[in-house]
Amino acid sequence: MRKDKAIYIGEVIKRIRSEKGLTQEELAHDSNLDRSYMSDLETNKKGPSLFTVFKLGKG
Repeated sequence: MRKDKAIYIGEVIKRIRSEKGLTQEELAHDSNLDRSYMSDLETNKKGPSLFTVFKLGKG
């Protein structure tokens, strides 16, 4: 699949975080995650587990 056609979870996380006016650090803190891990998620260096997605949803 070509990147321009794919939807990457990190891009969605970043867009929603930005729309809420949160920094990576704020969302990471609210979700009990490390800020550097949040950066890795947003840049698609790492993929979140289902549990992490749940934590982000509560953050």
